[in-house]
Amino acid sequence: MSDVATFRIPMHRGGRLVSLEAVLDVVDSAGLEWHLTDLEAIAKKDSDLDVVQLENDVHGRPGGLLLTDAALRLLAAEVDQIIDCQILGVPQGESIDADVADVLDIVAFDSTEWILRVGTRQRGRLNHSSSLLRER
Repeated sequence: MSDVATFRIPMHRGGRLVSLEAVLDVVDSAGLEWHLTDLEAIAKKDSDLDVVQLENDVHGRPGGLLLTDAALRLLAAEVDQIIDCQILGVPQGESIDADVADVLDIVAFDSTEWILRVGTRQRGRLNHSSSLLRER
């Protein structure tokens, strides 16, 4: 798939968990809106986040839960661990069915790795000098 670059980030590095916050830190998300289309997570112990309700909200809406960048980053700060998720970043006002070149896809797979799939027009949004990224 030449329109999409794929980056894999092990979820466990150097004895530490790579958080959603850390993954979002490699993305310049100005002008993006986020569609949270799948989620299984564990909230931080001191968080008031009702993860079960959030998961139900995400799975109960066609196209997932629409979030601003600020709202997604607040959510990331409340989550201790992501087990599975899919978050689609698209230019504001675009559909999640937009041309693949316009989509930034963040996936957490089974608490083992983060997968970033980045369309050609979104590649400039990644901080390629980040130690988290390696292209596959």
